[in-house]
Amino acid sequence: MKLLQITFYVLCEEKNNIEKRTGIARHDLIGALILDIFNWSNVFGGQIHCISDVPSVTDNDYATRTIIFEQLTDNNLAKTRDGVARIIPRTINATES
Repeated sequence: MKLLQITFYVLCEEKNNIEKRTGIARHDLIGALILDIFNWSNVFGGQIHCISDVPSVTDNDYATRTIIFEQLTDNNLAKTRDGVARIIPRTINATES
């Protein structure tokens, strides 16, 4: 098994960071949309969930948000034969060891 992490970085300029129609900061709004679309979804082949959602500021000019999703998945290759997916264990060649 392997632990897969997917990281989204949202970067919005501070001088026009407030979205006019909603009055919400853009990095918060985009972060909420990312969470709504990806959290507990199967978009990347297995179910992912958010483990970190951290807002911050970069160089006093940009508001940022870092969102990290995590997925526990097989550390093998999947191969399809006749429409049936199978897990093929990874073999180590003599040249790899």
